[in-house]
Parts: sequence; structure tokens; C-alpha cells
Amino acid sequence: MALFAGLSRGVSSIVSGRLIARPGLVASFHSTVRQRIDVTSSEEFEEHVLSKKGKPIIVDFHAGWCGPCRILGPVLESVVKGTDGKAELVKIDVDDATDVAMQYNVSSIPAVFIFRDGKVTEQFIGVKDEASVKELIEGEVKKSEGN
Repeated sequence: MALFAGLSRGVSSIVSGRLIARPGLVASFHSTVRQRIDVTSSEEFEEHVLSKKGKPIIVDFHAGWCGPCRILGPVLESVVKGTDGKAELVKIDVDDATDVAMQYNVSSIPAVFIFRDGKVTEQFIGVKDEASVKELIEGEVKKSEGN
């Protein structure tokens, strides 16, 4: 219910489980959902990261109790949203998916790994400013497009 509370001004009705809204709202809603995925298991990690081909997948290893993670998270979301679907963000809470974090030797958070075609292409640990994050992600998008 809370998910739809923020959309209430733009929602005309919900018919047979389908959201009917003013023009532009649904497309915006769907693109936001598609660009951020919360992964809680190694099976989901395989599905949403390792098996994806083409576009960069930005993996944010974080925890709810981590102050720097709460600073970096919105920056990553904003930059990925700015790619208009050319990159996706996968959020992994290290307390929920310790096996995945251990597989990538994550010992400090926030830790960000960029995957393309199932392989790590870039990574960093700690908070970075938005300009640095944008440059890194846009560079990976360009590489994935062959530019």
C-alpha cells in the first residue's frame, strides 16, 4: 500500500490488478523499478547479475546500519536513473546475503562492483562524490555500447 501512496495524485484507478494512470506516470514508475533490484540470495545474484549480458550492472554491497552506505546509496540510484535504462543497480545487504559478499571478499562497505557480461569490470570501496560516480558509470555504459 505504501508503494502506491506516493503515486496517488497521478493514479486514476486500479483495474484488474493493472495500474491506470495519467500519461507518462506508468513509464516513469516502471523504469524506476527496473533500474534497482534488491538481491538477498546467491540464486538471485546469479539471475540479476551474473547471467545479464550487455549493459553494466552496478552492485552496491551495503547494510542498513552503515552510515556511509546511506550517503552513497542515493547517489548511485540517481546516477543509474540518469542512464535511462542503460545500466541497472543491484543492492545487496551484506547481512542478508553474506555468501555473495564473501564470494567477492567484501570486508568493508559500501563496496561497489560493476559487472558486464558476468565479470567485474570496475570496483571501489567507500563513499565517492556524485561526479566521480557518474564518470565511472557513464564510462562503463559507453564501453558496453562499443563507444
